[in-house]
Order: sequence, then structure tokens, then C-alpha cells
Amino acid sequence: VMIHVPNTSTLPNNIIDVLKEDKSFYCIKNLPVQCLCEDDFIKAFIKCDWNVLPLYALIFSLPVDLVKVYMILKGPFQKMGRIYAYTADIRLDLDDCAALTPSGDLFLLLNRFKYNELGISGKLSSHILRFPTHRYLVEIKTNEDCFISGKKIYEKTHRSLASCSLIFDFYITWQPYDKSVCPSSIAKYFHEKGFQVEELFPLYKQTWKSDLKIPKLKNLENNFDHNDLLEWLGMCSVDIDSNIINEICMEDTSELSPLIVSHFEGFYTPSDIQDVIQELREWLLTKDEEIVPWVCLTVYGPPDCLISWSRTENAFKINGENFYIIIIFRNKILYYTVEETTLRKSILAEIYCLMGGVTCLFLARPAKMLRL
Repeated sequence: VMIHVPNTSTLPNNIIDVLKEDKSFYCIKNLPVQCLCEDDFIKAFIKCDWNVLPLYALIFSLPVDLVKVYMILKGPFQKMGRIYAYTADIRLDLDDCAALTPSGDLFLLLNRFKYNELGISGKLSSHILRFPTHRYLVEIKTNEDCFISGKKIYEKTHRSLASCSLIFDFYITWQPYDKSVCPSSIAKYFHEKGFQVEELFPLYKQTWKSDLKIPKLKNLENNFDHNDLLEWLGMCSVDIDSNIINEICMEDTSELSPLIVSHFEGFYTPSDIQDVIQELREWLLTKDEEIVPWVCLTVYGPPDCLISWSRTENAFKINGENFYIIIIFRNKILYYTVEETTLRKSILAEIYCLMGGVTCLFLARPAKMLRL
């Protein structure tokens, strides 16, 4: 995660704390994939135990089916928390890998030989080059009602995973819905199972650039070149001299001003990003618009994680395609995402956060507006 803030000497501590304090995650060493499909793991960290339904029905004097519908609609009662896990220290375009999503879906990306050995149906990878080795994507839905110990699909899946001996190091984090439950419970679970658990902490550094022409970004619709803006932000993020950065011809820029770029490296969840956006917006409202017209948040997904937007495959050519840039103003948020389908597509969207505002979507090439 990177945060660009113009005309400021340092990032406020409350914003730093959102991405640094209590944001540890874990690396589970040599973890067999079938451990992520075990019944006790699923009940503890993914979905609730439906066997307690008769007890709830007795307490509330309601039919069992009605209690189940209520628990599903309430959301948090259906799941124990949000879990995020993906294989560590692998090369997406070459190695077998796995990922577990908050919905309880376990994804495996395997070569042809390992896929045939596994014996669970999947599909050809849509992004990884198929030759010289075919790559296959397998999805296992651990959150389904039928995926419980004793059921045919559960037992077959476990036998297949055990015979295939898929063992990886996993980065993992868990956010319980119950605030009284500690997120480190997942580390304790694997430690008690005999696995080596390493606690990791976010890394933070701050760089400062001086004498920059800061774009004011007041006119984003009339022939505005969004690619210049993205190039300018990218150059500010790396070690490039300010004089070279100023060569980019951005319209309506300020006089020479400083810019701070804060770098955070960790395992951040969507709720963490939502929290930092809210903190940035609240802080921005306390500043003079002429001095700090905007702040920018850039989020990079793990380049070697096999799952990207909307649980789709992460496209991999030179790097991952799972990153986005959010520019925060006082009354709106501008965001830029990059994803890959059959053709590379860059999407730029502008969202008006004011009540009753119009939500608009702009395609970067060609400039076009779609009302949502």
C-alpha cells in the first residue's frame, strides 16, 4: 500500500496506525492443503455449525428451518469470520499454488500431472501460458452445506488431496465477526496441530520529494489525460529525480511543492483499506483545499496470488494485474483499476460520495461515460 500526500511534512499517526498497529499476519510452514478442508477448521474459522440449529430453535421456540433462514440473512451468523490465505514464495506462472477466499472457496492451480493425480474436476487456466505445460484451476467449495464430515463429497475430496500430497507455506489472516474473539486464534489452532507458525508484521517507510509540480486535479472530464496522471504517480513512487518528474506536462499544477510517499507492506484485507480511506477523507476535510487538494492511495495485490478481482484468476505476464489507485477528494473518490480479460482493459471510475450524487464510469480509452 502506498499513500501520496502533497504539501505535508509527514503522514498523521492515526492513519499510520490503521495500516500498522495490530495488523500482524501469519506464515504457516509446510501445511498440507487438506488441512484447510478439515471439518473442525471449517467450523472454527469459516462457517458455523448447523448442528446447533435445534438448540436455537428450542431457545426461541421457532421451527428449525425458520431459524436457519434468519441466520443466513444475518450474514455474520452464517460465517465465523473472513479468512484470507494464499501460498507463499511461489512463482504463479511456474509453480503449483493455492488460495482460500473469505467465501470458503479453495482454489488450486496445478500442472497437468498433479491435476491428473488429484482426480478432482477443474478447468484449463485462462491466463497462464498453456504450453509447454498445461495448467488447471480447481475450485473446492468448503462452505456448502454438503461439505461436512461423513458426506460423500467431503470424504472424496479429502482422499484426493491426501493422495496428491499438496504441501505449501501459506500466508494467512483471519478476521472474526465476534469482536471478543482474537484473530490470533487461527495461529493457535495450527500451532496446536503441530505446524510451525511465524508471526509477521507490516513494514513501513516514508520518502519525501521536494520541488514538485503538484497537479490540482480540478478538471477531470474535459480532455484530461488520465495516463499522464498515472505515470506521474508512478514516477513519484520510485526513486526518480524531481526535475525529471516535472517534465510530464500536467495541466493546472501548483508551484513547486513537497510530496510525501508512505509505503506499507503487509497482508491487508478489504476492511483495512476501507478504514484507511475513511481516515484519509476525515483528515483531508481538516486541510485547506488549496494546500492539500487530494490524497492518493495505491493498493497492490500479491502478484503471485492466483485469485484476483471477483474471485477470477490473476493474470500474470510480467507482474500481477490485481492493483488499483484511489484518489480521494473532499466530495468524491476517483479510482483506477487494471485487470485483464481477453484484452487488457483499463477502467477509470469516478464516484461521487455526496448523498444523491451521480455515479459515473469512464473508460480510459476511449473516453466514455456510462451512468450506473
